[in-house]
Amino acid sequence: MLIRAPARHYMVKEFHVVLRHMRNFVFPLHANLRSKKLDLFFQTFAPHPTDSLLDVGGCPGAEYTSLHSFFAHVALLNIRPVDHPKGILGDACKMSLPDKSFDWVFSNALIEHVGNFSKQFEMAEEVRRVARKGYFIATPNRHFPIDPHTYIPFFHLMPETTIDRVAVGAYWMLSPTDMKALFPSATVMTTGFGTSVVAMETFPTPVAAPVT
Repeated sequence: MLIRAPARHYMVKEFHVVLRHMRNFVFPLHANLRSKKLDLFFQTFAPHPTDSLLDVGGCPGAEYTSLHSFFAHVALLNIRPVDHPKGILGDACKMSLPDKSFDWVFSNALIEHVGNFSKQFEMAEEVRRVARKGYFIATPNRHFPIDPHTYIPFFHLMPETTIDRVAVGAYWMLSPTDMKALFPSATVMTTGFGTSVVAMETFPTPVAAPVT
């Protein structure tokens, strides 16, 4: 059945109204799952407060206060300006930052938005280049049946044009196998009842040359 453009526009508009209500309903659950990911970050890496952190795609917000307030030096890299004293305007796939310029690189729910697998590979390369001690990259799990952006079962498996039209912006979700391909030396695991995939790695500490 052919749906005329005005009717289609109305349907999409109504869908977003419903989506806003659904987000309000599930926000506490999302906040709890994000909190569990932060717990995993701290338990795995045991960072020091004097370390530096780059949050790629991060924004100021109460749910990340425990992460951002822990470190003496924090920067948030985003493609749009953020209200943060250490906000960096930049592209996650081409960071204008020196090699190993931050102890830890953290990113949650960004890599699926940077573009197709080729662009995601570019971001993965940049993460490894900029991190000095290690990184923690989390993304929604492609194998989880509920799409985290629309809450429609299997919506993330639909054609890109459909996702872009309904969700306002395409995204390319990743499976654990995909994340392992992007971060081959990382530990890859699912979290939050399989809702997310995390790739994390700690780099070996360079051994100082003996004094002669």
